[in-house]
Amino acid sequence: MNTDNIIKIITLLVLLILILESISLTFDYSVISEKPVTTDDYKPVTTNSRQQYTKDSLPESNNIKIDESIQSFIGMLDNTPLLTIEIEKINILKNVYQIGSKENNVDKNITIMKESDMPNIKNGNLILGAHSGTGEVAYFTDLIKLQSQDEVIIEYDSKKYIYEIEHQYDALKSGRITIRRDYNKTTLTLFTCNPTKKDKNLIVIAYLKEIN
Repeated sequence: MNTDNIIKIITLLVLLILILESISLTFDYSVISEKPVTTDDYKPVTTNSRQQYTKDSLPESNNIKIDESIQSFIGMLDNTPLLTIEIEKINILKNVYQIGSKENNVDKNITIMKESDMPNIKNGNLILGAHSGTGEVAYFTDLIKLQSQDEVIIEYDSKKYIYEIEHQYDALKSGRITIRRDYNKTTLTLFTCNPTKKDKNLIVIAYLKEIN
């Protein structure tokens, strides 16, 4: 392999790292009880804001265009769902995307938080957030209607994880929330703005009941 080919490969690898960093979440989020959680982006919405990404908008370096295979790899990361959430009671059936994907964006989809554990982690906590309100992306507007023993199904890695709602509570909008859960149980946490209380966030806690 000659020197020019080695330089080209190194350049492409550096570009790939930079691109993957550039398609991170558009919000900063952390979890209390596990860690502090900032919630400023989870506000009621009335419009649907969508970012547009095109092939031409991808960066170039030293006048060397990004290889088509790298662009295809990035597209695969963005478009491949990580898991699916189903809440029959409130008519939710949605894909959730990888943390590093541009589709994992609160202005597009139900969003998985970076502090999340996957459903197969014993006593872990899968944390999902979405807008409430009247816009197209207000997926969690009816979260408030969920009651104890209602079910939420997470399909992940060819298995269905069935969670049962335990409780829900409000937290003052301060940019952070506290997740109150049993650390000896595998948990699903859902959160949004409370659509009936402008100064509150709504947090719903569910525990794993069975795996199919």
